[in-house]
Amino acid sequence: MTADPIPQASPSSQMRRYVFVVGSPRSGTTWLQLLLAQHPAVATHQETHLFHNYLGPLERAYRGGRDTAQLRDVGIHNVVDEQALYGFCRQFALQALDGIAASEPQAEVVIEKSPDHVRDHELILRVLPEAWFVHVIRDPRDVAISMRSAGRGWGRSWAPSRTHGAASTWAHNVQCGLDIAQKTDRYREIRYEDLLERGSTELGELFTWLGLPVDAGFCDAALAACSIENLRGGDAKVRSPWALRKEPEGFYRSGRSGGWVDELGRRELNTIEYIAGPLMDRLGYKRAMAKRRARPWSLAMFNGLAMVRDRAIGLLRAV
Repeated sequence: MTADPIPQASPSSQMRRYVFVVGSPRSGTTWLQLLLAQHPAVATHQETHLFHNYLGPLERAYRGGRDTAQLRDVGIHNVVDEQALYGFCRQFALQALDGIAASEPQAEVVIEKSPDHVRDHELILRVLPEAWFVHVIRDPRDVAISMRSAGRGWGRSWAPSRTHGAASTWAHNVQCGLDIAQKTDRYREIRYEDLLERGSTELGELFTWLGLPVDAGFCDAALAACSIENLRGGDAKVRSPWALRKEPEGFYRSGRSGGWVDELGRRELNTIEYIAGPLMDRLGYKRAMAKRRARPWSLAMFNGLAMVRDRAIGLLRAV
């Protein structure tokens, strides 16, 4: 059953709200994106990596060339000032986001979902101070399982395949997401577990926050359309701007909460909770292991190897 359409007037681009759905990878950001996409006043698309892969490297190159002392003062900063740089970035970003909006004539809200943008929020706000952020947070133990599975299969090009790497990725990204709340009041957190448990209420409140009032019937229909079975099967009931059947095998797992209980051993749990524990406490995720435990040997070995690697690189560069 698809969500009932809600007629909306076509807004001008000046009226649109640009919303970035961010979070640690494998936290349910795609599911939330598709739930929001069931509304006819929402336009979205596959991940653009607009800031992380395109405008972010441009800004870093500009700042690096300007800040690095060189014998010869070379670099584009000599002919392009910061105002021009960020003006260009804004034009480029708006062209991309309005390109997403073009697919939905009634679009009032444009959703850009690239989880990595959680680490680019400062640049996003410099370029688009009017940006909105929805930060999806999920239990790090479930995230670690999903991320580790991706790292050993379809997502090996980006996802950590080891438990300590997955936990560190979660902790870093979640902290970056929490930092957004200090930079803008257009920030909202949503827990994956809450969306599973009371989806209609959570989704309804999120739509209302975005300025798109809906009723419970619409939210129930959206949740039914975007069930894990429908997403995994690429069901036509899902209003999606891309072909769901093209997602790699294993992209959609069980979607349940608490799967870590059956899939993680004590050593893996110790590793995750040692790394992510402080944030788990802050966010209300109850630890399964004793709070005070020794550093996991696997993490100690990993850090030791990293130190050896860094020293070797330093010696090579000094030659």
